[in-house]
Amino acid sequence: MHGTESIMWIFVDLAIPGTTAEDDVYIWPEPSFDSERWRYETLRQCQEALEKPISDYDARQKLRTGFEQSVTRVREELSEEIGKVAKIDDATARSIQSIAEKASKMWVVFGAQRCRLTIAIQGLRTTVESRKAVPGGDRCVELLARPELKRRGDAEGELYEGVTTVAGCEGEVIKILY
Repeated sequence: MHGTESIMWIFVDLAIPGTTAEDDVYIWPEPSFDSERWRYETLRQCQEALEKPISDYDARQKLRTGFEQSVTRVREELSEEIGKVAKIDDATARSIQSIAEKASKMWVVFGAQRCRLTIAIQGLRTTVESRKAVPGGDRCVELLARPELKRRGDAEGELYEGVTTVAGCEGEVIKILY
């Protein structure tokens, strides 16, 4: 298993402090071929541990248990934040659980690809809509309508020099003036 038992499930990639561009978007260090190969090979093994039936005595059970603990932690943190602004009923709790599970599984699927997939939520195309604009008022709210999916590398796990937007996955922010 090449040491995958010790992998900690982390769902948010942390950027390197102090490496921001002019538009306040993080600049990632260039990935090496070996580090990218380790990423997708390791996450494929993790993906197998989550998808295939395994016994309690299988070493991959630690991966599954760690994943489930991380999903629980994500759910609890989402619930805590949402609970600060809204009452959480049973339906909302089920929705939060579903979001935590889907986001976690998406992270594993993205990581198991030979190319690196990332979701961008900054620097997206903005559509402006007005809602009963008040003279002299310049209040607005920006809503993320669709995040953007970016790809680094190709299907062979090579060519990591550039980042491209996946066709049909362009992001959009809606800015509502009121």
